[in-house]
Amino acid sequence: MKKVDLALAVNYVPACLCLCKALLLMLVISVIQPGDEVRGGYVPLAAMLYLDRHLARNMIFDSNAILLALYFANIHACVRATSLRTSYSVFVYGLHLCWIGMCLTLLAEPSKVKWWFEKRVQASKLVPVVFMLVVIVGTAYVHTPLEPGVVRSCRALAFTLLAFSWIYLVGIHSAHGIEYLKETSCQFVARLAPMLYSPLWLAVLFAPAALGALAWNQHTPVQTPPEQLQTVTVQQEAQKESDPDDVQLFRQAMNRLDVILE
Repeated sequence: MKKVDLALAVNYVPACLCLCKALLLMLVISVIQPGDEVRGGYVPLAAMLYLDRHLARNMIFDSNAILLALYFANIHACVRATSLRTSYSVFVYGLHLCWIGMCLTLLAEPSKVKWWFEKRVQASKLVPVVFMLVVIVGTAYVHTPLEPGVVRSCRALAFTLLAFSWIYLVGIHSAHGIEYLKETSCQFVARLAPMLYSPLWLAVLFAPAALGALAWNQHTPVQTPPEQLQTVTVQQEAQKESDPDDVQLFRQAMNRLDVILE
């Protein structure tokens, strides 16, 4: 399994290039006037992102996925701004709060959740993505005024930096390997999407909470579930019984020596 040495500056180059592209993308989007998205550049931007998808080489992670996430978030915001439907704010905020809670849990990855997802790779991809799609589709046609370009750019910058934090703190150490991180972006996009789609005050609270969850993830040791620990113990006992006589005698001598020293 290929490892990423964080002591080498070259491994941070993909993040720097991606950040520059993201800032350029948001600069162009901020210049486009509300109501002039189609004629003002959204279609050419989509073409440029599609071209970047084919030409850019994925190093460590899928950088184009971050750009696409920013682009689709702005498309979603434009759709909501032109919608005439309204909904109960309690329902919308409740849905986003549930989503944020789930995303923070996935970012912190308690021991049981981490072990459960490591045993079920397909579920680890589908659960966050399906919940994200439910929220995005469910709120797509609920009217929300279009935020100023500066606010959307700050959201995009925060999302990009949080994505880098997850990639370099969690993603490169994943049991699935670095190649898995290059091929799919579902892990960090789905976990950090509230930064782009949730109401502004919830997104502001989500950013530090996400950093705290990542810090918790790094300082929480992985605990082996009892059933797995029991299996390992049985295997060890079976291995001891199958050892040659001289090895068993040596083990017994070492155990007696430990008792004497204590």
